[in-house]
Amino acid sequence: MAEALVSAVLEHLVTPAIEQVTEEVRLVRSVGNEIKSLVEELGKIKSLLEDAEKKQIHDKSVKAWFEELKGIAYDVDDVLDEWHTRILQQIATSDDSSTSKQNKKKVFACFSSPFNRSQPVLVRYRIAHRIKDLRQQLDTNAKIIPGLQLIASQPSHHHEDLPSRQIISSFVDPSKIYGRDHEKAEIMSWLRSQQEAKVSVMSVVGTPGFGKTALVQLVFHQENDKNTFDPTMWVSVSEPVDLQRLAKEIIESATGKKPEVDGLEALLRHLSDTVKGKMFMLILDDVWPKYLEHWWEQLKSSLDSGAQGSKIIITTRYQKVADVVESSCIILLRELQDEDCRSLFKRIAFSRRSANNHHNLEGIGEEIVKKCKGVPLAIKTIASLMQDKQTIHEWESVRDSDVWEHVGEKLLPSLLLSYHAFPSYLKQCFMYCAVIPKDTLMKKDTLVKLWMAQGFLGSNGGKELETVGGAYFDELAMRSFFQDFEKDGDGSVVSCKIHDLVHDFAQSLTITECCVIQMNDKETCNSKVRHLTAPDTENPSISKVQKNLRTLITLSLSDSTDVCKLFRQLTCLRTLDLNGSKLEELPKEVELLLHLRYLDLSETNLTELPESLCKLYNLQTLKLDYCLDLCKLPNGIGELSNLRHFDMEMTIELKYFPKGIERLSCLRTLNKFVVSGATGGCRIGELGNLIHLGGDLRIEGLWQVENMIEAQQAGLQEKKNLDSLILNFEGGGGGEFTSADDREKMEGVLKGLQPHNNLKKLEIYEYPGLTVNLEICIHLRHLNFSYCRNITSLPADLGKLQFLEYLEIRSVYEMKDVSFQLLKISGNGDSSSSSSSLELFPKLQFLKLSYLRKWEEEEEENERIDRFSIMPCLLELKIDFCPKLKVVPHYMMFSQTLRKLSIYNCPRLSGMKPCLPPLLEELSLWRDVGVLSSSLFPINNNSYPNLKSVIIGSSEISSLPQGLNQFTSLQKLRLSSCEYLDFKPEEEFRHLHTLPTLTITIEHCPLLKERSSRDDWANLSNFPKIIIEPAYDYDSGSDSDSK
Repeated sequence: MAEALVSAVLEHLVTPAIEQVTEEVRLVRSVGNEIKSLVEELGKIKSLLEDAEKKQIHDKSVKAWFEELKGIAYDVDDVLDEWHTRILQQIATSDDSSTSKQNKKKVFACFSSPFNRSQPVLVRYRIAHRIKDLRQQLDTNAKIIPGLQLIASQPSHHHEDLPSRQIISSFVDPSKIYGRDHEKAEIMSWLRSQQEAKVSVMSVVGTPGFGKTALVQLVFHQENDKNTFDPTMWVSVSEPVDLQRLAKEIIESATGKKPEVDGLEALLRHLSDTVKGKMFMLILDDVWPKYLEHWWEQLKSSLDSGAQGSKIIITTRYQKVADVVESSCIILLRELQDEDCRSLFKRIAFSRRSANNHHNLEGIGEEIVKKCKGVPLAIKTIASLMQDKQTIHEWESVRDSDVWEHVGEKLLPSLLLSYHAFPSYLKQCFMYCAVIPKDTLMKKDTLVKLWMAQGFLGSNGGKELETVGGAYFDELAMRSFFQDFEKDGDGSVVSCKIHDLVHDFAQSLTITECCVIQMNDKETCNSKVRHLTAPDTENPSISKVQKNLRTLITLSLSDSTDVCKLFRQLTCLRTLDLNGSKLEELPKEVELLLHLRYLDLSETNLTELPESLCKLYNLQTLKLDYCLDLCKLPNGIGELSNLRHFDMEMTIELKYFPKGIERLSCLRTLNKFVVSGATGGCRIGELGNLIHLGGDLRIEGLWQVENMIEAQQAGLQEKKNLDSLILNFEGGGGGEFTSADDREKMEGVLKGLQPHNNLKKLEIYEYPGLTVNLEICIHLRHLNFSYCRNITSLPADLGKLQFLEYLEIRSVYEMKDVSFQLLKISGNGDSSSSSSSLELFPKLQFLKLSYLRKWEEEEEENERIDRFSIMPCLLELKIDFCPKLKVVPHYMMFSQTLRKLSIYNCPRLSGMKPCLPPLLEELSLWRDVGVLSSSLFPINNNSYPNLKSVIIGSSEISSLPQGLNQFTSLQKLRLSSCEYLDFKPEEEFRHLHTLPTLTITIEHCPLLKERSSRDDWANLSNFPKIIIEPAYDYDSGSDSDSK
């Protein structure tokens, strides 16, 4: 990090603010000359750092000099940052009492002279003495340079513009795994095989970087698509193994939610119940042999409750692991064959070159590939580097580098060569990743904020720091230093992991700067460490390095920890992450964290924040997500003038915002805003000054807005960076009980909240108006109207939204003509007379219509619109609690693309022809669903060839619907809370060719449970697999209408 750090220090030293402060401090000890000497000496040293970084790997004298220089540069950076912070303090203090022009002049005076009479004279002497001392240290350090024989490099800019290019090398199709076809086929064959053990184990063994995880991931995703195993689970194990954590993660992977039990025995019982009777597939990634015997037997015992045919796949570096877990099959991954190595290299290295533009490089490329010795990760990394090498000379330089011969066994030469090619700012971003524990799923935006907190993204030179950080992330991804990417609906990467080998490499580069202390580790970290992850705040490493620490990430706050004392000691801290630490009170001493930029207090037990928090003038990111008890923000919150990201997701008790939010003019993220004008807090107009807001914004308390004019002051129509907007009117007395005047006022308020056309997601809750007076944004992908009880009409032209993928209408009690409202076109009251070429809802995939109490649909109305193209991409339809609905519109119910259908409590549904969507894959029927409760007869000999899963729940039926036994592809039938249901499976499904593979899961069906015992279903041959689960209230097949 040295080169980038020195560049940052030089950048600070020549800013106008520092020059002004220097003039004041100069009166004490001629600090001006000291500053000048620092600038000159650091400028000379900077050109030597690139060569020094390479040589210090093998040359101990260079390494010692290099480490000493970094320590000096860190100390200089701390002093300069303190200067800058004093300026901010003075501006904030003076601004509080300055309203006139005369007082504004005083503010300027304070800016140029923060060490005025209001500051202790002692501060002047301390700063001056510290600068002189650091200059002397630097002089001493510089005297060593001649003997090191370092070569100066050409000057370069600290923060260059990164090339604009598509990310290719790492974001490739995961199915393109070279040279592993045989191993993949072997795994697939084993998954289909019948093993003697009920739950059998396979181990995939191989050296780091050989592609164990990538291969198993490919198989895992393919099996998910086939639905052979249920559930399928993936957990990263690594070291050290905490069996409680491991059990929790397996349960969460299986169920999609965190278990609510604690304690090892309770968790293992819960795990056993979770997989009981189910044919599951579990991947345990990266298992180590240390203490394996202590936890494997307990875990395996819990998993043995699974059904016959369940499979566990383990990836590991060690043959010993495969032996201990008694693997029925072991796959050893070897080096890739030469041809596969060449193919992988060419796909990445030549991906942006035409065929005619790389033939002269292929020979050199093959020589480089040979040096990678068949290791896939090494080939990917070096190939990513070669993408940017244009000339034969550059390729030969890489081929002939002595790095190939002079690195340790645990260090891939390709990683080091790629790293040396990084610009300095990219090096420090990569090295910082060493403070993040292995196998952590890193969110892209979080990583960017952490880099920003350390000053790695430079100063704001006209570019958004977040944009710069995003480009750095993408560059590291392109160079194959990140992997396992997760993407959002737009295809943008939102998270990733780092390969263990790459993580080891980062740690080897930062052994004196970054450290991760694992649970029960007895060793403490190096005393020079600046960035530390520790399991709890009592770890001795914290006290060892506290005076230098810039990053502290800890998962637990020990009961004995004196947080006040801790804050007094962490005086250099830039990042503090106490996420999940159960902190109950943030002490006022937090103000002592003068340099703090990033503070994560998410999932703590805080109820309020101290006013002293508002003195953290450098703070850029404040995270309070899932602080479920938080009910109060400090009144001075507006003093955090540099705050850019304020996250408050799921702060359900926070129902009041103080005045002053409008002063946070740097905000880029504010995911919650509560209008509090009625109780003396902030009004909605304070949003108007937050011109940079982007991402997600939820506005609550909108009933307190007086009229359309006040609503317009929020300036939502100018906020072009907003992606998602939630408007919540709850709290004004309840929709149907609101007076006509109130309804009219709220209609005006909604009109004044018109968002920018760039918006992608819009949700409106508890809106009491009769009509929706908004122009629907053309780029919307997600639209939700919920608990808008009085709405009788929807905006026109919803069907013309070319990008809309998700539409939900819930608890809109007064709307009768739902289908007409969906399809109406402006200027044309009758949708049936629209142009026959019109395609409505062309991209819609998910449609949910719930609690529409007055919705009626006539069959003849369906016939009038059949000739139009409507919802041609619909995949999932959910209709809940529509008591008057007789017929589901034909274009919804019988779409050729519909794959999932769920109907809940629609008792008046009558005959529909055909009965079900032709290519349906999953069907859920809850409570009384009219004719569908008794008959599912296929029409026109359609046996629904794709229908594999049926759920019937909370029904009073006494027999299965007719026709169900003709679903020739049925694999899973779940029956829940059907008190009167009784049948004989061997008779009901005797015609099905899928009978041996049919699984019937029974929950809280007392007659069936009794029959299963009486007829001894478990021991009958040629019989469906029956799973009897504990009674559970599944009357929540649809979300309850609690409002």
